[in-house]
Amino acid sequence: MDELTTSRDGGPRGVPRISLSIRTRLLDAPASVVPWLVRYVETSPARGIARREDVARCVQLLGALGASSALPALFGVAVKLGEDPEANPERGSSVYGALGQAFEEYGEAIVTPLVPFLAGTEHDVGQLLVLAGNASVKDERLLTLFVEALERFPCDAATALLLLGDKRALLPLRRRLASLPATGVDDAWCRAALSLTHAIEELGGRLDASDQRRAEIALETHRALYAARAAAANARDQSIKRCGDSRRGAHGERA
Repeated sequence: MDELTTSRDGGPRGVPRISLSIRTRLLDAPASVVPWLVRYVETSPARGIARREDVARCVQLLGALGASSALPALFGVAVKLGEDPEANPERGSSVYGALGQAFEEYGEAIVTPLVPFLAGTEHDVGQLLVLAGNASVKDERLLTLFVEALERFPCDAATALLLLGDKRALLPLRRRLASLPATGVDDAWCRAALSLTHAIEELGGRLDASDQRRAEIALETHRALYAARAAAANARDQSIKRCGDSRRGAHGERA
């Protein structure tokens, strides 16, 4: 598995592609390698998975092998990414990049198993929707799946529909936007409003005055919430620092 890291051929997501020589050797791999890789990713816990290079390499190998039986396990990895409490979108994720590359390798083969997977899980599938939308697959079923997901996951489903690039998504996007409250006080509302309005505009639609104002309120609220979180984090760090300084001072006095 370490041999994958020697490849200098960067993939479209900044993830090194598996070289042709390794792909050729994979053709002679024993049949047991796919179940082994599937078990490995299935048993990997969600916490910390976004930064797991070993999981990223397993995902790459499964994408190169192209075994359709591995797709539910790869969908599960995408779900775990959304549940990883240590994930930091600003730092990126090698596992996310490897999944995107693997889904492109599979192409249209991802669609058929994706339908029952989405229907059978109660987990947050937002990351999976975006990855599927970004896999450069044109399939009517994806349009249906993403539209159906707008109710539970308006932000990620809107992004997936935008990536799919089908203008027929405009009407359901408008309906979902209209169903949102006119104003909100949490970041989920802000992200949903911003994602929906952005998708509508990028797909060639127009926003009326009320929708435009909703987007402006969402942006203002999002910025205020971000500033409040940053201030709270800074206050917490300062409090921890003062506590540490006072303890060190107390130890110095006793000495």
